[in-house]
Amino acid sequence: MGKGQLVSFLRNTISCLKGEAPSDVYSLSFSNKQPLSLSFHTAWNYLVFSDVGRNTIVVTNSTRAVYAHVGTSPKVGHVSVDWVSNNIYWADAGFGWIGLQSLKSDLAKFATNGRLKVIVSTFLEHPYGLVVAPNYRRVFWSDVGSSPKIESSDLLGSDRKALVWQGLATPTALSVDQSLQRLFWTDQSKHTIESSDFNGGNRRVLYFSEDSQFGGLQVFAEYLLFTQQNTNSLHGLDRLTGKQVVSSLSLPSDPPGPPGSLAVFSTAFQQRGNNISCSQMTCGHICIQQEQGGVCICTSGSTLKSDGKTCQESSVPLWKSFIVSSATRVCAVPVNLLYSFPNLPPPFYNIKCFLNESNIQHLAINSYNATLYYVTGSSWIRTHDIRSGKTDNITTTANSVGGITYDEARGILIWSETSAGRIMELDLNRGDNATQLYSNLNSPGDLTVNSLRGLLFWVETFNNKYTLVAGAVVSPFNKSELVNSGLIRPHSLVYDDKQNRLYWLDVDYLGSVRGDGSDKSVISLSSVTTYRGLALFRSNLVWLTRSPDSNVTFRSSDLRDASVRRPLTCLV
Repeated sequence: MGKGQLVSFLRNTISCLKGEAPSDVYSLSFSNKQPLSLSFHTAWNYLVFSDVGRNTIVVTNSTRAVYAHVGTSPKVGHVSVDWVSNNIYWADAGFGWIGLQSLKSDLAKFATNGRLKVIVSTFLEHPYGLVVAPNYRRVFWSDVGSSPKIESSDLLGSDRKALVWQGLATPTALSVDQSLQRLFWTDQSKHTIESSDFNGGNRRVLYFSEDSQFGGLQVFAEYLLFTQQNTNSLHGLDRLTGKQVVSSLSLPSDPPGPPGSLAVFSTAFQQRGNNISCSQMTCGHICIQQEQGGVCICTSGSTLKSDGKTCQESSVPLWKSFIVSSATRVCAVPVNLLYSFPNLPPPFYNIKCFLNESNIQHLAINSYNATLYYVTGSSWIRTHDIRSGKTDNITTTANSVGGITYDEARGILIWSETSAGRIMELDLNRGDNATQLYSNLNSPGDLTVNSLRGLLFWVETFNNKYTLVAGAVVSPFNKSELVNSGLIRPHSLVYDDKQNRLYWLDVDYLGSVRGDGSDKSVISLSSVTTYRGLALFRSNLVWLTRSPDSNVTFRSSDLRDASVRRPLTCLV
């Protein structure tokens, strides 16, 4: 296709995404609902896109649309279709993972839920750009966090490789040319379009313009197409030389907004090859096309049965969950409930309860070996192995316990004894008797530990006046008051090491303070509900409320924007 043919083609086929798949053999679509991202499955005439307003992945054709996945974060970067294995991949910065879910050839067969296969979740700060090279069975993604990089893995998240990590600032949109085995990306901060081979070598800068604000990027035939957000225009380069062949084509402005993602709908663009086992297989959850043929895998939280096809939900709730307790049981609530629709029925979020006990009062967890520590009303401190389901007594005390926490760095369990005015610790690695960490305290209550900094934080009460205190967990055992005013009844302490802040709940507010006691901050809450339990997940604080009608509600607040608070009702 020559330059004149390309320009003519683009003028005739350019279309703006309006929620339906194109029917043309060739069609170019772009999204100006930033930061919505889109991709195509041309054989099935599917348009796949992320709807950040509803926190979903949507699949649509010319007749209907379905939610393929519910519960993405609002920070989904790009989605990409593997048209060989018939799967969807997406980069989710809110959860810090690369997600995968299968496509169905019949939209009526989609079972809308929040389940997915997480293929990569470690050492990801802010995954954003993503593209799949199905014929080479590779996934490429960018991380625009504090150490920008571009990585790749196989379709299961294995064989992970860092491809580019130097000379990057904000790598956003990615695209691949499978015929040349080349990777292309835009760098928003450097105002460049660059490329490398699939191993990160032979890197080249193809385009630079100081006033560029890149949107989408897409290889098409021998060209590299991209959108400019600041000029609402489409441009084209020779994918080998970087020579500009389409200087500027104005894009439709209905609906209004800067152009974001860009995709080509073309049967010629999505060649499937010959060895396509997945199209003939009946996998229970997901099929992945490997070199030797199709392989069935299960969504996270399920295991593959011996037949190699069907999946069984695991009875052990170990997959990325909040651990929540009432007075009589402990349950695991998947973290992606954070962004699911309010008032979803149980099949959507799959709560698993795994421990029944009488009068549970305080809770701590060792996430590394999946062990729960809790206090009963009789002041027994007990341990529960989540994997095996085994429960044992650790120790008991004649004093009332005000709180419990686990120091992961030292392998030590720490609890406060309110009536005795002391804080105790027990080395779980050695199995010795409990020893006194602090004494002569004023009715110590809830507490939390920062293992990295070796600091313990707790609540003290004297004559109905509350104080937040910090102290070292190793000698010398110095302690100091952090907050001694404005406290009504503080509880549920949690420490964020990245922000160096201590958070707590009070009667009608969520409070925080720096580790040295400075910069106190308050977020007002309703005074007609009861608040209990506080947890930190990435940039979100999550807590429970109990309203006058006794419904239990998850609420969360984004630490980067305290005004964002999401209610999610579920019964636990």
